[in-house]
Amino acid sequence: MGFNFIWIINILWTSASGQRMTAIFLKGLAELIIDIDDLIYLSLEKVRREFVFINLSASSLNYFIRRDSEWLAEMKGKQIVLIAARRSEALANYWYYNGAIRGVVYVDLAKDIRQELAYVINGRFLRKDIKKDKITNREMQIIRMTAQGMHPKSIAKIENCSVKTVYTIGEMPRPNCIQRYIS
Repeated sequence: MGFNFIWIINILWTSASGQRMTAIFLKGLAELIIDIDDLIYLSLEKVRREFVFINLSASSLNYFIRRDSEWLAEMKGKQIVLIAARRSEALANYWYYNGAIRGVVYVDLAKDIRQELAYVINGRFLRKDIKKDKITNREMQIIRMTAQGMHPKSIAKIENCSVKTVYTIGEMPRPNCIQRYIS
């Protein structure tokens, strides 16, 4: 049986390598879920229909940051599972706390990715399972403004903080370099 996953973004990548990475992610994820069929309580068909798996990679994170309220609203009624690498864990935790996210699979911390994925799909992921800190609302606002291309001085003025704080939160040398923070 073929296993098609709903994917939030239709190829946003500008390069062929980005498209290749999306295809690799989807193929690998489909194989993993088929492999854990005996560990999950739901049918594969139900998982296919109701779940959205989001790869929080450096390539896609800027999209999700700039439009976090939009994509969360678009996915209302879906079971969202975030797949987070080490550098995107805090953002994944932010969205878990502030959105209707079913759970987070921490790729770099998982001893057994299959077990972690089954745990989340089965609805067992709870706040106690958060592995790292989350980003605060203020930090997210600064990150979002940075991702939208605002200059640090403007952000500092709006947020009533120093430019140094803006750079520290975004960990970026230039205002349009949000990738530094998320890669």
